Amino acid sequence: MRMMLNFILSCLFVLSLQGYAQESTMVNNEDFEKQLDTLGESIENGVNQFLYKNGIIPTTISYHPNGEVLISTQYFKENKSQYMILVDDVTKDEPKVDTLSTLRPNRSKFSDDGSFIIYNEIEDKGKKGQQTYLRKYSSLGQMDQKRNLKQELNLGSLYYFSMDKDGIFYYYAFFGSSSDKNGIYASLCSSEPCTGAIPIYLDTEELIYFSPLRIGRNMLLMAVQGKNDPRLNGIYFARYRNGRWRLPLKVPSLRYGYSFDFVNNNIISYKEAVTGNVIFVRLDEILKAFPEDAAERIRNPLNLNQ
Repeated sequence: MRMMLNFILSCLFVLSLQGYAQESTMVNNEDFEKQLDTLGESIENGVNQFLYKNGIIPTTISYHPNGEVLISTQYFKENKSQYMILVDDVTKDEPKVDTLSTLRPNRSKFSDDGSFIIYNEIEDKGKKGQQTYLRKYSSLGQMDQKRNLKQELNLGSLYYFSMDKDGIFYYYAFFGSSSDKNGIYASLCSSEPCTGAIPIYLDTEELIYFSPLRIGRNMLLMAVQGKNDPRLNGIYFARYRNGRWRLPLKVPSLRYGYSFDFVNNNIISYKEAVTGNVIFVRLDEILKAFPEDAAERIRNPLNLNQ
């Protein structure tokens, strides 16, 4: 277990060997980031138009590096319907749409590098409870057999998850409303079975930590909900220093939301809690309040695919 803990932590916090060593490299990367911004704006417009045109209220939205968009729709009690759909290119006027699941797939996610799809389903009218599955993904409609991560990890229900390019699976584990084990965990799940269940932030008497996303070599973004004080609700930033995760700090510029996902290396989207709108934000904007960490991101950029 100790060896696995060390491996996970080393994957989480290894420093990048690729930096901006020369001024010319800085200029080239600035140009590249502008291109990513332009692409991100195109995807943002395409997503909003697709949702509006089709009358879809999303629970989660996730983006593949090749352009596919994975959407879990909101559950409608009236007709007991919920779908997981795959859109080939939201920038098209008439994109191809495949329905991947109708078994109440209330959350779904691509891994950051697009190698896997992770999703929840409620089968047999809930008799078996909610399950969380992982499938190797290669292209539109091409997926391997599913793995049951809930069984592999032997934990409670898994919500608001993400997986980084190193195969580290971050998730909120819920064991029950009175449990002291609820919180954010990390496990290595790139190969079967998953190994380790390392607690990162456990809920406190005042706060619920959930919806984690790794945004830097040793940085996490997460949603935080105040159990008794809504003023504590918000999007928080956390840093790993000197062998432990530090106290998460609220990002003052962002409205409260959850279900974070990378659109590309530069842009993150999330669902705003109050309105349900899909919000797009640059990483630079998130880190503006944390200049030291913003400088480290420039020195050691997180590339989703390398």
